[in-house]
Amino acid sequence: MEDPKELLRKVHRRALDGVRGGDAAPADAPDKIAEADRNLRKAIAALYIALDGAGSPAKAVDILSEHAAMLIEMIRQIKGGP
Repeated sequence: MEDPKELLRKVHRRALDGVRGGDAAPADAPDKIAEADRNLRKAIAALYIALDGAGSPAKAVDILSEHAAMLIEMIRQIKGGP
């Protein structure tokens, strides 16, 4: 079975590649981005509720930190930095 972290990295990489289409991006790209954003926000809220209810603050912080690190890396890639 593939490492879940690696799978998430691949998914994020594909998403970034799709957004970077520039002028060649499909006409429905803004709609897809808006839908993905709504879905992500809902998933983050659900994750927070699950983590908060689990009663393990240390584990919750670890999980949220991993996600924050992925977002920071995505920002760096979009900005074109290292």
